[in-house]
Amino acid sequence: MKKLLLVLICGLFILSLFSCVGETALEQYTIYLPKDASAWERNAVYDLQSAVKSTHGIYLDIVLSEEKRTGHEILIGRETLPTEVQEKFDYAAMGHNGFGIFADGGKYYISSVTETGISSAAEYFAENVISGLKLKKDFYYITESEYTSQADMAKKLNVSIENDTGIDVYKVHESMPSGYRYGPSMIVNDDGSIDMWLAGGGSGLEQWDWIVYMHSEDGVEWSEEKCVLQPTPGGLDHYSCCDPGVIYLNGYYYLGYTSTSNENQCENSLFVARSQNPDGPFEKWNGSSWGGNDPKPIVYFAEEGSLWGSGEASFVELDGTLYIYYTMNGAEGHTTRVATADATDENWPLTMEYKGIAVDDGTNDAIDVKYVEEYKKFIAVASEQRLSMESYLMFYESNDGLSFTPVDAVKENVYYYCHNPGISGDKRGHITSGTKTYVAYAYGQGWGIWNARIQEIGLSLGESTDFEEINGLNIRKPIQRDTRDKNLLKMVGITTGNKCVMRFPSTQQRIIPTLVYCDVTHGTWKNLNAYKSEIKVYGYDESIIKLADASVISFDVVGVGETMVTFEYKGHITQLLVVIYELQSAREIVSIEPMAYDSISVTGDIKPQIKTVVTYGDGSWEILTSGLEYEYDSSAMEIDEKGIVTLKKSGKHQVKIILDEHSTALTIDAA
Repeated sequence: MKKLLLVLICGLFILSLFSCVGETALEQYTIYLPKDASAWERNAVYDLQSAVKSTHGIYLDIVLSEEKRTGHEILIGRETLPTEVQEKFDYAAMGHNGFGIFADGGKYYISSVTETGISSAAEYFAENVISGLKLKKDFYYITESEYTSQADMAKKLNVSIENDTGIDVYKVHESMPSGYRYGPSMIVNDDGSIDMWLAGGGSGLEQWDWIVYMHSEDGVEWSEEKCVLQPTPGGLDHYSCCDPGVIYLNGYYYLGYTSTSNENQCENSLFVARSQNPDGPFEKWNGSSWGGNDPKPIVYFAEEGSLWGSGEASFVELDGTLYIYYTMNGAEGHTTRVATADATDENWPLTMEYKGIAVDDGTNDAIDVKYVEEYKKFIAVASEQRLSMESYLMFYESNDGLSFTPVDAVKENVYYYCHNPGISGDKRGHITSGTKTYVAYAYGQGWGIWNARIQEIGLSLGESTDFEEINGLNIRKPIQRDTRDKNLLKMVGITTGNKCVMRFPSTQQRIIPTLVYCDVTHGTWKNLNAYKSEIKVYGYDESIIKLADASVISFDVVGVGETMVTFEYKGHITQLLVVIYELQSAREIVSIEPMAYDSISVTGDIKPQIKTVVTYGDGSWEILTSGLEYEYDSSAMEIDEKGIVTLKKSGKHQVKIILDEHSTALTIDAA
């Protein structure tokens, strides 16, 4: 009962006290010590000063005068705290040695019932609230039991869907033979509204999937969707943006997605983009920072190119650590793996550390993960017997976020042929007490004919696992179709269609791209040239092309090289890669380089494949795995004619890659 009460207190604090403090440098803060502070409160101030000095090497000044306060203070104590602050703490629920911390308007308040509790609070504040010499902007409320306890190992998460009360947030339109949305990622905001991202159809043969965004104030009525993420033409994510996983950290929505530069829909890697707004615009991770037109994966699939690869991200933040879950479908089979990163670091992909296999086998679907604050357990959902008449939802739990086991099967109020489910949480990936929790999934009989459905679920803690519904009957109803007048459907995305890369010799005088838009059906594409005056065109190199003054969108060729053009119309964005080359050097090799990164980390018995990107004079490129020469230490590895590496010993090993007169280098880091 006490734990439930504490969780409710947390929820009330979040709703009433949380404000965006922002991350402020530690040196800007002082500790305020009122003149009427008691002896133990004075000791608490010096304990806090000592803890910060010991942990971070920073000696915070203690301010004794009200007139000298700067607005960036830490206040620690009880009776000396402002009355309105004291009223926010439930000292009875805190326990004898508990404590509480929260941020409000640039100030941090720390309180407890006893000296022992306040001493623990000072230590916790120094070690957890301060990160990278900055104070986190997040809200904190820690009690004695929460500070020291672990998840109840003996009890199991139980999940229920009581009735068929869900709705389809996407329906295949009656005018189309197919259509789909899948892989939902959901954030439930403090006001109960829901942000949802799904994978859906793209522009055609060169962009299979895009990621779309929808919003609902109540979970019933939903906005028209908007395409918010497309592949980068000519990039390593050239063909798709699918399987979204979203979390909000440090002022940004981070959107993980699956993509590839392999036209055979395999050899996928995991990418990530970020935006300050849920509907974009997004900037992609480039290997060292954010932005530009050269996206790099955060999990690079280094195995043989005929395998499916990696992707399908899910994120959870807990105590400053970002948990990253992703599918790995390679030579060792289908697993879900987990890495962690520093959630307080803007460039957190650089801090990623592989932690192992979260789900070994038992599902061929991706998992979506959240953290249940009330029970201190991670929960994950996947579908079983996916895309079949007997399909259902399987829920997993973990006490440490690293290793998951199945705990509950839910089938009886789930639609058949379900797959690629997601579970809702708050911006940090947490399920909080008093907030509705949803599961959403794709379903429908027939490949690529999938509605997307959202349903509310219940969570509880039981004495045992519950798999009784596996033998039950799911809901077997055909999908309902979207019957809206197709002529009244709104725009959801713009594109240059299948010509997202245009290459011309320097003799070309003018380029006229076709800019079109689509509605939710992705079946009708309408020309945008009639709206030329409203279209923003930017980002391109004017030494290569210049916007022409014509009745249609067109460019004059003025130089040689390649440049990305960005088009924007009423918040919708798409890109076009333009390459102008000298005709005589079109098929000459310009360079070779390792694909994605010049260093590959290898764990376990994985046999990486060396993939070399060969770029030609016309800007085109291909990935070669054979027909190359290699120089390396044969005592450390062997490399076969397909570029597949068999390692003989651990360590960092150098490989020189040679093609004709061109060469490049690759490091293979074997753990």
